[in-house]
Amino acid sequence: MKAAKFNIALATMLVAGAAHAGTITHSGSIAQMTTDWEQLISVPKFDDLDGARQLQSVILEVTGVLDVDAGVENQDAGRTFVTLNIDAELALSLDGEQLVMADPTMSQTFLMDAYDLMLDFDGTSGVTLNGMVTEATALETRMRNMTDHLETWIGDGNIELLASATAIASHNGGGNITTLFMTEAGLDWRISYQFQDLRIVPLPGGAGLALAGLTGVLAPRRRRLA
Repeated sequence: MKAAKFNIALATMLVAGAAHAGTITHSGSIAQMTTDWEQLISVPKFDDLDGARQLQSVILEVTGVLDVDAGVENQDAGRTFVTLNIDAELALSLDGEQLVMADPTMSQTFLMDAYDLMLDFDGTSGVTLNGMVTEATALETRMRNMTDHLETWIGDGNIELLASATAIASHNGGGNITTLFMTEAGLDWRISYQFQDLRIVPLPGGAGLALAGLTGVLAPRRRRLA
């Protein structure tokens, strides 16, 4: 009887193992453009095949890239330190709710000489920076127990997400400082649906042979018991 119970348990595990997990991923990019901007992203919803597939979680990932050109001129009568700060937020939102956000930032400090009487962001009292680039990645997972959110992602057609990029530039330094900032930002996005496929898929050849063997083993035992 112990051998029979083991064989039955093995057969059950083989059948149960036929259901499997899967991931469907959609991704795209928004090229760098002058901040601040907003743009809609259309993403196909998850098709649950009339209940044959069960959505487990939605993973949203954003990589934000910030590109800055900046100029600074010290117009003080003496030398001073000047710090340039740029903070950006690149986000994906749905119906006014921010789902995930990347926040690349930059900060540089310069020792500037006294004003050279030329407002040209150059010379001994000025500096021009081109192509300061930084990036940051943010990751957020929508888990299965968040059923209100998961239901939003299931169905036919597409779901519309709002991608946005904002930037804030500032400086710290002397009382007579002139600055110039030009910021561009872009993002890469990835939406992954993690799901459980509830359908029974055909077993591999080896598993089929195992089940056939179990049938042969169990059948004689049933005859002897009869």
